[in-house]
Amino acid sequence: MEKTPFYDWHKAHASKMVTFAGYELPLSYSSIKEEHAAVRERSGLFDISHMACFRLEGDKALQILEMCTPRKIEKRAGKLQYNVILHEDGGIADDVTIFTKEEDKFIIIANAANRQKLRQIFTKEIKKNPAFLYEMKNYVLLALQGPQSEEVISSLWSVDDLYFYEGKEVNSCLLLRSGYTGEDGFEILAPQAEGMKLWQHFLAKGVQPCGLAARDLLRLEAFYPLYGQEISDHLTCASCRLGWLIDEDKVYYGKERILREKASPPFVTLGFFLEEDGIPRPGYTVYAGERPIGEVTSGSYSFLWERGFGLMRLKEVSFEESLFLEIRSQRKKISIVKKSPLKGSIKRRRF
Repeated sequence: MEKTPFYDWHKAHASKMVTFAGYELPLSYSSIKEEHAAVRERSGLFDISHMACFRLEGDKALQILEMCTPRKIEKRAGKLQYNVILHEDGGIADDVTIFTKEEDKFIIIANAANRQKLRQIFTKEIKKNPAFLYEMKNYVLLALQGPQSEEVISSLWSVDDLYFYEGKEVNSCLLLRSGYTGEDGFEILAPQAEGMKLWQHFLAKGVQPCGLAARDLLRLEAFYPLYGQEISDHLTCASCRLGWLIDEDKVYYGKERILREKASPPFVTLGFFLEEDGIPRPGYTVYAGERPIGEVTSGSYSFLWERGFGLMRLKEVSFEESLFLEIRSQRKKISIVKKSPLKGSIKRRRF
């Protein structure tokens, strides 16, 4: 089992540790409700050092990324982009963020469980288009999230020039204005020794440490898809709430299939609210009348909305019939929610 450099601190302070993507990580420190509230109202701190970070550099680096992604790569230095890495058939190998250092230098942040898979994909491409791939193993990755995160991080660095999905290098660190919670926040890629100091600095500022359970609830309230639940190798962007990534002009793997499924998706992923008591869980069947039409991919109870909610994958969409979940042999009514009602505190650039 792998451990992040913060393992000893987590072990001493977390109320529960769990195995996730081959790592032993904190599920929570206090309570999910308290950590959730800290991020929605103030600021919370996550150790996400288990995630895979790669540098892809060279004259052909941009060409490789363009072929492996459905969204046109951002060429402007200092820009961060959400994208997906494709299999040759158009299925999703992983969803990633890509930071452009220069036009031929990129940093790719990926899910820990897909580290080896992405290494194999890039290595195969590099044989055709020479470039250099490095895994950034001696680094840590922290996520500072919440409406007060700018105030906290300003004790170290000026961030007035950064907006959502932008980044810059400060000293030995990469500072990104991004996150997975629907709130304003920053992700910091730092050398291990520097990252350990940053962790202690943020805690001394009163920031709440948060675990995996709060992180999953926060991302779900924003209706952000998660690899392994909404996203998988056999699905294309068209079925995963990621149709907005699909570029119809550039050339990339699986384009014909992806465009075909964009026009006629085999599945549709939508949000929902439970209209009765209960907590939905992944795998629960969704019914339109008496017909099973899909299943819950992510579900939980929202402290923000005080009700059960989640994301579901449907093979057909019915707006005319009543929809139900089967929870412990009982049918519970649900309503479709196309867009998350979360307002959040994200600071976007206004052009």
